This record gives sequence, structure tokens and C-alpha cells, in this order.
Amino acid sequence: MDQREWKIQAGAYGDMDKFFAFGSGPRLCMGKYIGVTMIKSAVANILFNFHVELVKGHHVYSNSSLILNMKNVVGAIARTRNLKLARLDNFEPQPTCARDFMKGLSRPKAIDLHVNQHHGRTKVVTYWPILGVLPCLAQNAHRMHDYCVDISNTHGLTKVLKGPFLEILYTCDPRNFEYITKTNFPNYPKGEEYNKAFEMLGDGLFNSDFDLWHGQRKLAGKAFASNNFSRMVSNLSKKVVEDELVPLLVKLIENSSTVDLEETFMNYTFDVAFFSIFGRNPKCLSKQSPENKFAKAMDDALEAIFFRHVAPPMWWRLCGRLKIGVEKKHHNAWETIDQSMAHYIALKKEELLQGAGQERSDILSTYIYLQNEKQEFTSGGDKFLRDSALTLLFAARDTTGASLSWFFYSVLSNPAVESKILDELKKVKKCNSENDITAKKPWIFNSEDVKGLVYLHAACCETLRLYPGLPLNRKEALHEDVLPDGTMVRPKMMIIMSPFAMARMKSLWGNDCMKFKPERWITEDGQLSNEPMDKFHTFGAGPRICIGKDFALTLLKSAAASLLFNFKFELVKGHKVYPKPSLVLQMKNGLLVQVKRRVF
Repeated sequence: MDQREWKIQAGAYGDMDKFFAFGSGPRLCMGKYIGVTMIKSAVANILFNFHVELVKGHHVYSNSSLILNMKNVVGAIARTRNLKLARLDNFEPQPTCARDFMKGLSRPKAIDLHVNQHHGRTKVVTYWPILGVLPCLAQNAHRMHDYCVDISNTHGLTKVLKGPFLEILYTCDPRNFEYITKTNFPNYPKGEEYNKAFEMLGDGLFNSDFDLWHGQRKLAGKAFASNNFSRMVSNLSKKVVEDELVPLLVKLIENSSTVDLEETFMNYTFDVAFFSIFGRNPKCLSKQSPENKFAKAMDDALEAIFFRHVAPPMWWRLCGRLKIGVEKKHHNAWETIDQSMAHYIALKKEELLQGAGQERSDILSTYIYLQNEKQEFTSGGDKFLRDSALTLLFAARDTTGASLSWFFYSVLSNPAVESKILDELKKVKKCNSENDITAKKPWIFNSEDVKGLVYLHAACCETLRLYPGLPLNRKEALHEDVLPDGTMVRPKMMIIMSPFAMARMKSLWGNDCMKFKPERWITEDGQLSNEPMDKFHTFGAGPRICIGKDFALTLLKSAAASLLFNFKFELVKGHKVYPKPSLVLQMKNGLLVQVKRRVF
């Protein structure tokens, strides 16, 4: 290479009429100067600070690719030069390269000099011939929620992923969340593919769109807005805690048993949710009761539906026709759920006939009443009742039970937080009872007791931020659109939004985003802060915001306060806790703890 040919002449490079690396004319590369700046900055800093020698015998040649990469990269030996200026202060465009070089200084060794501008991307999103991103998604299905975090940390808050007959727009940008769920809500329904994946839920609130969804939402709003229903949930949550949950833990203390808190909380929320919907208690918390086939079927169904979200549609449909693998579980779970739902609906109708005139507060009674009144969108007989009740049961039981589990895991991992919550509870106990807080009888808090507890509420919000019950939200675009961050949306494009990843972005929550810190929800004067709410989408936003939000928080705070105040929990040493690959953020191995009576 004759460098003289490239000397600057009269302010311009020589022989540019034969140089087309950046193209030419109107389509000349817009990033030309950025690219040249990055190259010169990397070259200058590396050559000035390091002495680099190519590894002898290492062959370098181009890879067969659209981008002229090197097939065997560049093997080299790097040593620091004998200069005091062994610094990379100005190496902002290529921090990965700087770190790689600094790691190689402990001893001379061969390193990879092939500094790829998208070095991290190749490890997170890899496109295969024909299959596109599908193999990459399948490979990371077991850690899908952490994989979403990896994508965001590598590619930014929004990324378009492509595969055969598939185009996914992934985002954890709160601006896009706001736009999709509120500003341009009509353009982003659940979509046909979503409805097929959740076909078991029928035409319930969670699975419907457009006019049907509006009608379902209106009906559910009537049921939830009832003062009788709110009073029932408040009283019921306290009763189940007092009569079933606390006695269960007392027995475990007597037997010195290790308890899986997640399983216990799933049973607790199932009992409360089931009673709220059907008006009867299945008593899953009772040790004497046999395994609840209904609850087990719901678990199997969720596992299968998650499989449908990460597997190609053609594959899970084929498995469904053949009734093999997870789809066989789905088929069996569906049969069990249908049989159970038909049984409980028949019982409720008979109960209402026998007790005509008696006021009922459960949701199924309200829906039957509205159906008898021939309210709009209530036609369809028992199918309407089945779809509506089943949807609410899925939503209430799994998300709230999982949130309780993550709350206790987070609090038990942070003793200072636990201490502050206990201080609040002691004050409530002192104000509501003349008895000493050291009394042996368990003290049960009701919803009114915990309503004004700022730190407890902040700890709940922080739990729901880091561990949202539904870590992924799926939509489908109807028409072409442009999101606030400039990303183009095409019709039929699948939209995946991750509140789980959003909570782990330093650009949104600061360098301590991974820290369990209830204080971020409290102002300097000790009041709850609304500032973080624009980045908090655990309950969704806009017209489809979770209708059971208050229901969930009542269960969460009521159980958490009573259990923390009366019992001391310790995480079992060596027990690893991490998310399960599921639509609901459950724990893969449960939450094993040792339980003792709390002594003040």
C-alpha cells in the first residue's frame, strides 16, 4: 500500500474517484465520519499503549459473509509499551476492546484482535440461514426473562427480531409502553395468534379484543366495583390467613419442618380467589385435603401456553394434533378444567335457586344475575360463565401467589428492610390493642390496618417492579405505525413488552436498578412517591390496566403483614432461587424456608 497516494491534497483525499468503500452519490454512507472516527480512535489508543505482534503461522482470510469479517479472526500477542500513558481515557467508542486488552495484560497471551462493532450482539441475537432468530429463541427459552434483559443491554431498549414468517418487535422502553397501551391503544389488540395460544380461556376478559373486550370489561367492572365484593375480599383474606395459613405454619414449627413458601402462597391465593369467584372454599391449604386436580390442571395449562409462546406455531399445532409432549398436558388439563368448571357452575345455579332472594357477593353469582337480566355480552349460556370465571381465576391465583413468594424472598434477603416493616407493624399493633406485642396469640392484620403503611406498600411496589407477575406482555399491530423511539411497526407484527427487563435497565432506574430498594418509592418527607410510576408497568396501563390491582395488593399486604409479624423466616442455605420459564413469574425450585415463632 502506497501511503503517499492518500496524502491530503488541497484539503481532500487523493484518488477518491477510485474509492467506494462508503458508496457514492445521494446514497453515500451517512455514518462515514462516525465509522472513521471509531476506527482512528481505536487504532490510535491501541497502538500507542500496546505493542502488538501477530501470532506466527496464523492464517487470516475473509469470511464468506455480506460483511467482510475475518474467518479466523486476528490472533495476536499484546504487551504494554514502556510508557506511563497506559490509559484508554478517550476510548469511548470501543469499551469492549479496551476491557479485552486490559484483561490480557496480566501475562502475554494470544488474544482476538478482531474487534467487531457488534461484538456483544452476536452472543445475544444470532440469525441463522432460513430459520432466522428461531434457534436463538429456542436456545434461550429456559431463561427467556433473563434473555430479554441481555437483548436490552446489548441492543438497546427496542429490537426487531426476524424469523421465517415471523417478525417480533421487542421493547422495554417505557415511552413505547405508554404509547402502545394508552396513546394508540386501538392499534394494538392481543391479536389472533395470541388468542389461539390462549384458546383454553375462550372469550374471557384476558383473551378478547375490541367490542367483546369492552363488554367483558364493563361486566367485570360492575362485579369488582361492588362494595359487597370489596368487603368480602377484605374479610375473606383475613379469615383464610387466620384460620388456615397461620395454623399451618404453627404445625410446621412444631414438627421443625422446612416449608416451600411458594407452594403455600399458591394454595392461599387459590383458596381466596376461588372463594371470591365461586363462593366456596376448596381448602387447598388444608394438609388433610387431597391434591386439588383443578389447581394442578391450571399449572399444566400455563406450562403448555408458555411453550406456545416460544415455539413456532406450526410446531405446537402439530404437537397438539398428535397429542404429544407439552401439548398432551395441555389437552388433559383442558378436559379437567372443563369438567371442574361445569361442576361448579351447576352447583352455583342450584345454590341460587334454593336461596332465592339471598344476597350473594361472589363474582359468579353476579354474572349469573347479569345473564338472567339479559345484559349485553352475557349471551352464550354456561360458556360465557365458564370463560369469564376461569379467566379471573387464572389472573388472581397465579400472579398474586408468585408476587407473595418474591416479596418474602426479597425481604428475607434484606434484613434492614424486614426490620423497617416490623417497626411499622408494631406501631399498628400498639394502636389497635391494649395487649403487649409479646402476647403469644398470633395477631392478624386486616386490610384497614395495613392501608396506611408507607414502607410496607413501598416494599410491595419494589417487589412488583423487580418481579412483575406477568413478566411479558404480548400485542399485535393492526396498522403501520411509528413508536416514540422511532421504531417502524408493520401490520401483523408481534409486539413483546418486558416489564421484567425494564426494571433492570440502568438508563431507567439508575446504577442500583438491581438492588431491592423500597426507599425509591418514598419521598424525602416520608410520603409515597408517584415519580417512578411512569416506568412501572406491572399492572399494565391504559384501558387494559389490571382490573384486579386492588384485589392483588389487599391479598399481598394482608398475608405479608400477618406472617412477618408472627413468624421469623430464614432462607434454607444453599437453596437457589431464580425465575421459572413461565408466563407467570414463578420460582423454578420454590422458596424453601425454616420457620420459627417471632419473639420481640
